[in-house]
Amino acid sequence: MYRMSLIDSHCHLKSFHDKGDLKEVLDRADEAGVTKLVTVGTSFDDWSLYKDLSFLHEGRIFYTVGIHPSYVTKEWEKYTEVICRYWEQKNIPVAIGEIGLDYFRLPKDKNKADEIIENQKNCFYGQLLIAKQLGCPVVIHSRNAFRDCVNMILKAGIAWSKVVFHCFSESHQKAFEILEYGGNLSFTGMVTYSKNTDLIKTIKCIK
Repeated sequence: MYRMSLIDSHCHLKSFHDKGDLKEVLDRADEAGVTKLVTVGTSFDDWSLYKDLSFLHEGRIFYTVGIHPSYVTKEWEKYTEVICRYWEQKNIPVAIGEIGLDYFRLPKDKNKADEIIENQKNCFYGQLLIAKQLGCPVVIHSRNAFRDCVNMILKAGIAWSKVVFHCFSESHQKAFEILEYGGNLSFTGMVTYSKNTDLIKTIKCIK
């Protein structure tokens, strides 16, 4: 009997590892036919762990490194300098990510909000340039920041074939825009929520 082999292209295994539940999670993945997993970096705190997991579970767990916009600090530059080092070893990351912009929970104080946005933009662009230099794919996190994300990808000159917008939740017009550029979209379990009518429409419009 044929059994479909699936890939989980975006998961975060650190919490399961820290709680001692990783083996159970991997066993459940096996039972469900998920034979490969890409565990996605969000900050310097998980990159080394994910590299080690890719060694321990070679051919099964793959990983990315990147600074998620929610973890961007004023010291972001010292962490982006570390990213390239992961491409100097045997088990290199499969992408830089997840990176991008998130304007969903900004402070009400305009000055503070502007400072956060500026830091996010600088960090995002810096990582895009690293990805262009390395020629690797990028996993994009975009929340309430679609136009800025697109403009910065265009500015950086990243090949759109290497771009995937993770957890896409925008309109079908914006989905078509990404696809016309040659980019990729990914969708999560949110498409199963009946109240997400706009997202369901977007899915139905994509062939």
